[in-house]
Amino acid sequence: MTIEAVCSWWRSAPMCLGSPLYCEFSSSVGTRTRGSMVSSATRTRADLAAEYTDDKWRERFLDLRTLVHLLTQSVIGADFKTSDEVNRAIVLSDSGKKLRDQLITKESVDTKDANLLCLLSLAHVDPLIDIDRIDMDRLIAGFSELIKEKRILYPLIFGRELYDAAAEQFPKERRFLKHDDTMALLEARSQGVFHDGHFLIGPFGLHRLDFERRLYPTIEIPIQHCSDIACSAVHRVRLTTSREAGVNHHRPAVSRILRLAAHDPSDWSGFATDLARDRHNPYEINDLSTLPYLLGDGLGDAELRTLLQRVWDTSSGRTYAWSNAFGLSGDISKWSEDLDRASLLNLLLTETDEFLAEALDALVRDGDIVIPDGEV
Repeated sequence: MTIEAVCSWWRSAPMCLGSPLYCEFSSSVGTRTRGSMVSSATRTRADLAAEYTDDKWRERFLDLRTLVHLLTQSVIGADFKTSDEVNRAIVLSDSGKKLRDQLITKESVDTKDANLLCLLSLAHVDPLIDIDRIDMDRLIAGFSELIKEKRILYPLIFGRELYDAAAEQFPKERRFLKHDDTMALLEARSQGVFHDGHFLIGPFGLHRLDFERRLYPTIEIPIQHCSDIACSAVHRVRLTTSREAGVNHHRPAVSRILRLAAHDPSDWSGFATDLARDRHNPYEINDLSTLPYLLGDGLGDAELRTLLQRVWDTSSGRTYAWSNAFGLSGDISKWSEDLDRASLLNLLLTETDEFLAEALDALVRDGDIVIPDGEV
């Protein structure tokens, strides 16, 4: 049986294009021009589709929605401040400038936090961000550094690392971890690996790939068995980000200001759903979307290194180029043994599921990766 056949029966979650808490906001005053500010009229998804017809604008909008979703599913500490690089990349629409100014003058919000809150809010009646002019490359590079520095944290859901650490640190059953416990669990552990839309995140930061996946980030992680001896499930525990960080502390102020400007947002979620509708067929027979879970939990570190060597040899230099981009210079033999599970997965997932499945099939056929008798 091929990897394609193994994976096709298990469907992953439908595309999520951002948290409504952040993504349904924008202010609404003045006379509207595309990408800036704005009319006072709430618009339907059909209205938005008729108004925003440029394909490049739509793609940038979807990318920003995905970035916002990645950020809302992360953990930050109480002392979190965004970087100058991220702050300089953000370009606000007239609506966004109005919201930012009110946050600064009326709510005493730090300027950087106010700009980031506008980005996280993204759109209400109209966009808060100037979609055409925001510096996407600089924004991605800025967030990438924050992830590599572990100022933005993601849990590694693959392997036993977090499970074993949680069992040692928190032996009693619980449904969530308080923020201090969350930080104690994550700070000394590997950065999590996820791939949402075009964006891959992991120990090597944030990078935009040419293809999409639906390996969504989550802060509800499987790290606990219950006391019921008849239950074999690994239960999920919710992690907690800091409510004291400025960008989280002032979220209610953003909602309050935007509700005063216009109570009902335009249907940006419906618009985004329509744009992404044809990107994924949930009834695809040969669906490989669960392959990352097979790699993450089905292979040992040594087997992942074997797979990485195969990918390195057969990817026509693509893996070599990505390893250089990740700061791994020279031949793979010089550094692959030093890579942990998260780093191995991060580098492997720069290739498509189809390519990885072919490489894995070849290794199994050649006997380089052995499937023991009785296992499927």
